[in-house]
Amino acid sequence: MIAMVKCASCEYDPTQVKMGIKEEMEHTDDPKEAEKIAKDHLREDPKYYTHLLKMMELVKSGKW
Repeated sequence: MIAMVKCASCEYDPTQVKMGIKEEMEHTDDPKEAEKIAKDHLREDPKYYTHLLKMMELVKSGKW
């Protein structure tokens, strides 16, 4: 299990958070939980959801 770190002073790109909530709602029915998961990913990589989207596009196009 991965330890989640709380970060009261972290700033997140609102676009990335919105993308993240949408993506993480596939795994939960709770928007607050989806936001928490998204922010956990964004602490690791501030452009996590942009990178994920690009990777998914490559997979769909057969280039991955």
